[in-house]
Formats: sequence, C-alpha cells, structure tokens
Amino acid sequence: MKKFVIIVLVLAMALPVFAAKQRNMDVKNFEAFRFYGDEKVTAEIFGKYDVTMINFFTTTCVYCMCELDSLGQVKLGMPEGCNIIAVCADAYDYAEALEDVSNAFTPDFPLLKMTAEQLARLPMVIGYPTTLYVDREGNVLEIVTTALNHPTEMYLQKMSENLAKVKK
Repeated sequence: MKKFVIIVLVLAMALPVFAAKQRNMDVKNFEAFRFYGDEKVTAEIFGKYDVTMINFFTTTCVYCMCELDSLGQVKLGMPEGCNIIAVCADAYDYAEALEDVSNAFTPDFPLLKMTAEQLARLPMVIGYPTTLYVDREGNVLEIVTTALNHPTEMYLQKMSENLAKVKK
C-alpha cells in the first residue's frame, strides 16, 4: 500500500509537466519585480533573446541554493542569444533571506521576485527548483524540475538543445 501511495504521488507531481508540454504552455503573462528597486519585469524581456532560462527557486530549498550557485557558471558558458533569469518564489515571505542569498552569490543575471498571485498564473511551476526554457514569444520550450547539486553541464546542454529548436 505504501508503494502504491508513493507511485500515485510521483505520478501526480509529474502529470502537470507532461500536460504542460502537450498544451503548448506559455509565459506570455509573465510578470515579476526586480529584487532591488521593485521595477516591474514583463514577458517583453524574452523578446531580447532566442532562449531564456527561467529558474524558479525558494530561499528555504537547499537544492535551489546549489542551483543558484551553478547558474553563474551557466551564464559564463551559455551560447550567444541566450539569457538567464532567476525568480525567488518566497521573496515576499523571506526578504532578508533573499538579500543574504543575493549577497552570497552576487548573480550576474536578473534576480526577480514574484507574489503568490503572480506565481499562480504559471501552473507549470509545480515545485522548486523548476526551470523553464522559453522562446522570444514566451512559449515554453521545456520544463525541468531538478534536485541536482551543481547541474551546470546539464543546464548548458539544455540551453543548446532549446536554442537549436528555435533556430530550425
């Protein structure tokens, strides 16, 4: 019985990811705020790049913090025409923790925050960390939910694969 419950839970968590790919999900309603300055950032930011990687994280997630550390390396090695954005899902609950994270990692990419209402408009973000790859129009190319320590190589490979998709 215990195995059955675990299998059902895993499938329930995975189902939205598979459904998202089949329903041609998009983030055209993307809206967040810069961590510093509260400037609004919208889906227009995607139009500047062929592929944008959006990493959703929380300050209370150990794996998320490991990924954030890796994103700096991804930024250095990513192909031309690509961008990275990191979005903190619990910034409004843990603003001081996000400040500490920002100071520790000093990211060289936009660090954004979202309200619960803004996050609710993105049903493909089902857990943390979640990474979306989107094209210029805000169409979701791929959804990756991971719990890896330092996934730099995987993210660089995904960035290249998604760039190849949009260049066809």
